Amino acid sequence: MFKVLSSIIVGIILLVSAIFLLLFTNSGNNFLRPYISSYLSNRLDMNIKLDSFSLRPNFLDMEAYVNGNNKIILNGSIDILKEKFNLDFFVQAKNLTTIKKHIASDVNLKGNIKGYINNFYIKGNGKLSGSNVDFNSEISHLKAKNLHLNMKKARINEILAFLNKPPYVSGIANININFNNLDINDLDGNANIDIPYGSVDTALIKRDFNITLPIGLIFKARSNSLLKNKMITSKINFSSNIAKIDTKKTIYNLKDKSFDSDYIVDIPNLKLLNSVIKTKLRGSFKATGEVKMHDKKLSYLISTFSLGGNAKIIGYDKTVKIIANSLRMDKILYMFYIPKYSYSNIDINGIFDNVGSNALSGSTKISLQNGKLNNELIYKDFNISVPENFSYEDNISITNNNNRILFASDLNSTIATLKITHGIFDTSLDKLTGKYKVDINDLSKLSFLTKREILGKANFNGSFKSYNSMLLASGKTNIFDTNTTYDYKNGDISINSKDINTLKLSQIFGYPPLFDSNGTMQAYYNPKWKKGVFSIILHNGRMMPNEFSSIVFNLSGFDMTKELYGKSILNGNIKDNIINFAFDMNSSKSLIKIYNAKLNSKNNIINAKYIVKIGDKDVEGDIEGNIDHPKIKVNSSSYIKNKIEKFIDKKVPKKYQAPLKQIINLFGG
Repeated sequence: MFKVLSSIIVGIILLVSAIFLLLFTNSGNNFLRPYISSYLSNRLDMNIKLDSFSLRPNFLDMEAYVNGNNKIILNGSIDILKEKFNLDFFVQAKNLTTIKKHIASDVNLKGNIKGYINNFYIKGNGKLSGSNVDFNSEISHLKAKNLHLNMKKARINEILAFLNKPPYVSGIANININFNNLDINDLDGNANIDIPYGSVDTALIKRDFNITLPIGLIFKARSNSLLKNKMITSKINFSSNIAKIDTKKTIYNLKDKSFDSDYIVDIPNLKLLNSVIKTKLRGSFKATGEVKMHDKKLSYLISTFSLGGNAKIIGYDKTVKIIANSLRMDKILYMFYIPKYSYSNIDINGIFDNVGSNALSGSTKISLQNGKLNNELIYKDFNISVPENFSYEDNISITNNNNRILFASDLNSTIATLKITHGIFDTSLDKLTGKYKVDINDLSKLSFLTKREILGKANFNGSFKSYNSMLLASGKTNIFDTNTTYDYKNGDISINSKDINTLKLSQIFGYPPLFDSNGTMQAYYNPKWKKGVFSIILHNGRMMPNEFSSIVFNLSGFDMTKELYGKSILNGNIKDNIINFAFDMNSSKSLIKIYNAKLNSKNNIINAKYIVKIGDKDVEGDIEGNIDHPKIKVNSSSYIKNKIEKFIDKKVPKKYQAPLKQIINLFGG
């Protein structure tokens, strides 16, 4: 037993002697130095080399280099048994490089660390990030209990680099932090940060977040924060050459991670945000509201008067309400670079559920009131004089159901009504469908478009759809007392009309009655290119008494009004406001052709040639002037020429016959 006990005592003595020699002698320190360097390098992911290392039971003297020539010196007294120390430190760094960025300015810090391993104080001062800095803190179990930090004109990009963050922002900052207690359950302190100048590295923002900010984005900011109990309360002012954002009271609860804040956003020039939001906007925008986060559910309020009236967006979790009163259409059109062709007040009331998911649902009511048109601008752009008393109202309803948007519209104006029903937009197919109905009770109200007064009324009924960048529409109408169907496809309109009565059309358009017949029409027209063709076939028509029939009767003795024209054909084409056409009429005894005809729909001027053949009799001439009262000229007639020549042969001496016939030929006889 004694031998065993003696062996244990001797072993302990030898072990203690070995530890003492290893820890507290020069040879032991030299032996440990590379191992400590390796351990610290691996632990801190840095190249750390101990240049000198002297450890004794009551003091420590160490000099180390980090990543080359960055020096750290620790020197002072220690008490290993009591785990107590009082050390001075000195940090000197040049050309310091972090994972994210090279730091240009030198780091020179000195100070003191005093206390016990589980509870000690650190204080110091010097130069950091180009700033004069002083700090002190109490550390307990490697956690800061308090912190006091003061920095003047610190370089923001270098602060970010120390935090291993990319230098998204550069500039200078003044930082004053006084945290008396950092216990999350009993916070006490304040922090003030002032950035008199800052700039944003827009290229880095684009690279890392794919957000295109305007080049040359600069800002200034200030925040004042108070820490009390579990809460951080802040006031923030941010101003840039794009926007100004202020909060009077922002509260963050460190315990339950809840968040409450008011805000004011002021954007003087929306053009500067076009690259960010990928939408072309202009004008100014200002909004106030609040943002909250409780129980991991976000709620917010956005309120603005920038669109004329008051608009509010209220959100909670996945539900969003939109309430707007008396918004001004002209302001909205201007903001989106759309000409201000119209004025109206707009009310909106909508609610949406499951926002941000594929199961979006909701409904919206939109009301347009006191609608007027911008007559001056419409005349300037389209040369259309809209009646001064024109007004309109519209009520629109929209229902969202997953990937389907159902909509309807009821537009009432002083000229016409337009109802859209069964409207569906399928977002998954990018397909739009719907039905419409247009009622015009008095066609004379369209005279500002037709350039002449039209009598009667009309309605249009049909459907429309759009998909694959193609717009289709079809319908039918009783306009001009006809039975007409039409189709629209990507800009082209095709029209098929039945039951056309020329006498009714003359009455409707206020033209002199020329021809009474029933027929059909086919037409094709492209409104964009203002080009088209048409063909009208008339059956069993009769000529009405008029100047033309009187001229033919006086010249030939033939009464055209008693003839039945079995089939008449009118063909033509349209280019801009010019209508070129030809008209052929045939009866058992006569033939009438109007050819090389040109009608200017803008000024109603017609120029045309005609020929009338009645057996062996014929008349040729021109039709010129206003379509309401054209001038009809007779240029030649072989029938009349023959009668004159026969008269000359019988009644005029031979020596005068040849000269007279030449004179007749000069006048186209």
